[in-house]
Amino acid sequence: MVKGLRYGLACLFLIGCDRFQGEQELLFADELETIAIRSSSDAVAKIPAASFELQPWPRLDTPPEVEATIGWEEARDWVGKVVAVEGEIVRVHNSGKACFLGFGPYEEKTFTAVIFASSFGDYSAPPEALFADHKVRVSGRIKIYRDIPEIIVESPAQLVVLDS
Repeated sequence: MVKGLRYGLACLFLIGCDRFQGEQELLFADELETIAIRSSSDAVAKIPAASFELQPWPRLDTPPEVEATIGWEEARDWVGKVVAVEGEIVRVHNSGKACFLGFGPYEEKTFTAVIFASSFGDYSAPPEALFADHKVRVSGRIKIYRDIPEIIVESPAQLVVLDS
């Protein structure tokens, strides 16, 4: 485990290195060029910083990149893929545990967007009131549940009203 933080760096390395077992202390980090570590046995290592450009982590509060934008009628053909599905919400049902936004007649086992109760507080009003009878775009990975294609909506950013 590394103790110490300087210049906003947290160092997590040297795990498994025989010379640096136990706790390590960050001695200095000069503009990401060299990092020096001292272990509890007083061994010191100077490690050159990474030579590659750092990439940002994907944000967890935004939907993943979609492969395509499709109509709800095509959803069954895109199972397992991350897509944006567009269509009009023609039926809604809130069971208290989840809100189901249906894109076509239930009898035809059409596409459904599902918002679980744990996410209801993320919306300005009950989801069934916000989205019923509106054309929407929902983004996410399509899966099949009880022979019906669906997307689980985990964030309001995944569901956009296209008409007003």
